[in-house]
Amino acid sequence: MIPEERIHQIKNILYEKKNISVKELCKILYCSPSTIRRDLLELEKNGLLRRTHGGATLITNTTTEFSATLRALDNKEAKKRICNLASKFLRDDMSIFIDSSSTLYFITEYVSSFHNMKVITNGIKIATELRYSDNVEVFLTGGVVKTNSLSIVSEYASAFVKDFNADLCLLSCKCLDNNGYYEADYQQAQIKKNMINNSKLKLMLADSTKFGYNSYINLASHSDIDYLLTEKIDSSKNFNYEQLKSKLIYQ
Repeated sequence: MIPEERIHQIKNILYEKKNISVKELCKILYCSPSTIRRDLLELEKNGLLRRTHGGATLITNTTTEFSATLRALDNKEAKKRICNLASKFLRDDMSIFIDSSSTLYFITEYVSSFHNMKVITNGIKIATELRYSDNVEVFLTGGVVKTNSLSIVSEYASAFVKDFNADLCLLSCKCLDNNGYYEADYQQAQIKKNMINNSKLKLMLADSTKFGYNSYINLASHSDIDYLLTEKIDSSKNFNYEQLKSKLIYQ
């Protein structure tokens, strides 16, 4: 098993169990204790967990933005399903804000199939993927490259977004609870807020693992977003799905 796959499995186990011992992980993943400890150290550096004596505990109310590598591996199939739902809102001749989240990477194949599309993004991977399409004109923000998330941030990026008006805004968030949506990076949050304010239709794409948590930066209230797209309803979450039944779209 390659390290990336093993780390992804550890994350999924922690999401389910909340805390686990090194001994248990060794048994589940057929790995040595030294290998598991190295993986736990990497995940602790990225803010997902806190190592304990002989194991690790999931950090649910985190203020850390995970690296692009870890986020790309996390719930990939769920993100693909959510982007498929979002694709139903696409039409020819649209202008679209797309944020730099790993979730929205999977929307690029759908956008490319439409004609005369304008995309404004601060996501390096989004822009790189869309550069192959003759049907899409891409506007990439200026600013500072944030290497851990493969995005461009700073006040310049935020001001750049303000110069555009879009038909559609596609974005994700760090997490959400009954009060609204949250981010773990201030500059990312400001860019996303400008995207929300300058678009006609706003879609929030969030897989089920993000529900029922909050972080320290307020991104938006539920009233700011037109539709919330997810792959499933998870009744075990501390979240009132009923309050958003008119906005909630899921498979």
